Amino acid sequence: MLRYGNRVQYSVFEVMLKSQNELNVLLNKLRKIADENTDIRLYKLCENCREASCDLNGERIARMPAVVIV
Repeated sequence: MLRYGNRVQYSVFEVMLKSQNELNVLLNKLRKIADENTDIRLYKLCENCREASCDLNGERIARMPAVVIV
C-alpha cells in the first residue's frame, strides 16, 4: 500500500487514484494477497467531504482530487 499512498495509521492508508482503472488494478493486487480473514475496506470521499476534512488543528488533510482510505 505504501506504493499507492500514505500510511496514516498502522493499517490505514490514504490513496489518491486518478481513474477507475487505477482502482481496479489496486483491487486486483489486494485480492491476490488477501485471505478469507483479511478485512479490507474502501471509503470514497465526495468532493464536499474532502473539502471539509481536517486534522485536530483544523488543517486541511484531503487536498487531493480523489482519496480512498483503505
